[in-house]
Amino acid sequence: MGALVNLVPKSSWLFVCAAAVFLSGSVAVARAADECRPPTAQEKRALDKLSTALTKTVESSLVAQDWQVDSRGTAFDALLTVASKPAPRPIFVCSGEFKLQLSLDPSKGRGKDLAEQAERYSKEGTTEGASKMFHAVALGKLEIRTNSNGMYLGQQLHYVTRLSVGGVPLAYRLTTPPSNAGDDPSVETVLCFGDWSRFTSDRYVPYPFAHAAGAPYIENACVQIKGLPETVDPILKSIDWQPLNDALTK
Repeated sequence: MGALVNLVPKSSWLFVCAAAVFLSGSVAVARAADECRPPTAQEKRALDKLSTALTKTVESSLVAQDWQVDSRGTAFDALLTVASKPAPRPIFVCSGEFKLQLSLDPSKGRGKDLAEQAERYSKEGTTEGASKMFHAVALGKLEIRTNSNGMYLGQQLHYVTRLSVGGVPLAYRLTTPPSNAGDDPSVETVLCFGDWSRFTSDRYVPYPFAHAAGAPYIENACVQIKGLPETVDPILKSIDWQPLNDALTK
């Protein structure tokens, strides 16, 4: 085989390799095109309704509380695609729906206090000081993601603590122990809107969709907030969550 390779001009092998890469990419694109498609006008309206509610309810409320948006990613735009075969659920968005990374404004209020604490701890030059510095930084950070038309709860329930949040049908906190001693645990607070009454102890109870697979409706949505409880808890109380219930298409 090595002799055969040596007999073929280098330019020809480059062409063959390039063609193989192109064909491989074309197959992947074709497969993705088969699995996902642009939404219909009715599907787009349902998705836009949820997107608008998320922006007004979550993002606008946090910005008013001195949170700055560091990065934003949303599928609710011209690039939005939905699954061609979403069964057993109605609409299923192929790409991430809504994601925000935020930090408290370091020049105002709580953000300024945390920035000053972090700077002070960083100058101690000790392991304890470094731990306190990272904790202060973490208190000023949030990451928020959403998904819709989930089929079941899908969490490790022994890490889950149920919460009571006004206007939220199902709220819980997922706490994962840290991998390194001295680190903060990974904490995610999840707020789910829709008919989640069946979800008590079994995370694989199927969601009771009222509409047929592929129907242009969003029957449930969950907001996942990654941040320390002492930062997240006041936020949960400060936001009116009812608009997200109203944003579901029933």
